[in-house]
Amino acid sequence: MRRVSLLLCLCPILLCGCAKEAKDAGSRWAGAIQPPPLNLSNPWNLSSETQNQPSRPVLSNASVGFRIGPYGTAEMPGSDKLLAWSSHSYEPRGEEKLREIEHPLDFEVLFDGKPWKPARGNYDEFVDLRTGEHVAHFMTTQGAMSVRTAFNQAGEIVSQFEVDATKVKTLDIKETESKWSRTVTPSVENKSRRLRVVTVSREAPELAQPSTQADLTDIEIDGPIEDQVAIRSFLYHLRTAQPLSPFGLSNSTYFGHTFWDQDTWIFPVLALLDPAGGQRLLNYRIARLGQAHQNALDWIAAERPTARGKLGRTEVRGNPLMFPWESSVTGKETVPGESKFEHHVSGSVARAFGMAKAFGLCDPAIADKVINGVGDFYRLRVTGGEIKGVMSPDEFFIGNNDLYTNLVAQWCMNGGKFEGSTKLKLPKDDKTFLTYDEDRLKGYKQAAAVLSIYPLQFPEAERQGAAMMERFEDKVTKSGPAMTDSIHALIWARLGDSEKAYTTWKKSWKEFVKGPFLNFSEKRSKDSSYFYTGAAGCLQTVLYGFLGFRLDSNQAPGAVWSKQCPGNWLSIKPTLPKAWKSLKLKGFSFQGQRYTLTVTSEGTQVEPFAQPASPMSTAKE
Repeated sequence: MRRVSLLLCLCPILLCGCAKEAKDAGSRWAGAIQPPPLNLSNPWNLSSETQNQPSRPVLSNASVGFRIGPYGTAEMPGSDKLLAWSSHSYEPRGEEKLREIEHPLDFEVLFDGKPWKPARGNYDEFVDLRTGEHVAHFMTTQGAMSVRTAFNQAGEIVSQFEVDATKVKTLDIKETESKWSRTVTPSVENKSRRLRVVTVSREAPELAQPSTQADLTDIEIDGPIEDQVAIRSFLYHLRTAQPLSPFGLSNSTYFGHTFWDQDTWIFPVLALLDPAGGQRLLNYRIARLGQAHQNALDWIAAERPTARGKLGRTEVRGNPLMFPWESSVTGKETVPGESKFEHHVSGSVARAFGMAKAFGLCDPAIADKVINGVGDFYRLRVTGGEIKGVMSPDEFFIGNNDLYTNLVAQWCMNGGKFEGSTKLKLPKDDKTFLTYDEDRLKGYKQAAAVLSIYPLQFPEAERQGAAMMERFEDKVTKSGPAMTDSIHALIWARLGDSEKAYTTWKKSWKEFVKGPFLNFSEKRSKDSSYFYTGAAGCLQTVLYGFLGFRLDSNQAPGAVWSKQCPGNWLSIKPTLPKAWKSLKLKGFSFQGQRYTLTVTSEGTQVEPFAQPASPMSTAKE
């Protein structure tokens, strides 16, 4: 893509469409510690029955992210300890890289003062997609042990260990010097000995941030169980992590930098489903507006040709804003290579602020400042109605008049609309728009030209939608990143072909998720997760494709529900695949109000959202 508990389960065999009957936990476990019945059709959980799963679950909030080991700690049998990252831990110089931190669960559990030892026997492991709680239940030489781990609403990491009190007299932890502060509370209850460990950072106590999990938004489908669990897994990861980078705090790929992923792929999902998370993404950009202006001045001074050679800073008009392709702590450009010419990123940021303005998620004056400032930058970037020397979103090409780049530039230069006094060259032939000048229609790394259909909703491109899809869809390499198939699926849904959309949507995640915990990988060919951009793309297909959400200057023709806001309409026009008999979206947000949307064969209903009881009780223990 760029440079280089109430729990139960879904297992890999279920993802192949084979459901199993529930198992009787009592036939598998003996002693005081009993897991819940193993129900392989529970649509709220992911699970494994082996501790040797190499693709480990990710636990994260907006501040801390880490993989959790099979026994509820940082230990990974047969390999090095697992890693962790923090939004406060970046190298502030050079490329401003995300730095590894000490794992918050890097401690040893002691039975009667000695390290416990695993024993052969049954093993169950669960992730509850409502609460974010991880549960491991396994055998030790002293009997069964249960470990529950979750972030609570204060952002603390709470671990609870439980063993048979008749076999273990004391339960404690061994801890060396650490940057984490831990509160250890032992107790005995129901013939079980329990140990509660609460972990927070000594260096940055502000890491503790409220979780959004208690305010649960859900997408409930009457359809294949694998579809339901996949959708809820995507919701869970985006809701808990609120990622500022493609991989959030799940690993250090791309050094934790922020790209257009945040603005184009992740923000539209959070705007509908988690407004507070969406505002966090906006605030990251707002805090770096000063640097965005400096970036524009620096680029202009170095790159903008004039008859006299270079354009001096004193000749710059307006308040040009240039957002970097790779942004980090300071908001400077951190990429050293050719990707720095992906100047569509600035227009993509501006488009997110336009959406935020319509949704009521930011001050309209700030949104206008961003849109107009990016327009000022593009005015200096344009020569004779053309933008030359840019890298296309395709990422295989650097050249002139990329369609997506020119369209977002035209939108910004006309104050947030395509029509106006400014018109840029849009590459095309006698059939459809092209991706860029000299487009040979041979191959692309990822979707590019069709982005003019969605997310841009350029009217002429939408009218050419079917022809453009037939022309470009099969020319994207299979080794590209995950978002392409989800965008193709969304467009087919908007074109009314819900079955082709559904088939493509299934490819957009089934070929990318890895292991029983559905860890989303960026590429089909390797396990590099958790790729939040890919999960967001799949949710966009559900929201803006199958459910037909559309934000536009006009009310959508044939919409079954619409709501007006200053300068825009939010409309709904569903087109569900046959595999889904109904769909209920609980708690979507618009202009400060929350709603529940229900789509069935009998029609569509939108009603005020009824706040559910908090599902976080287990994490609070």
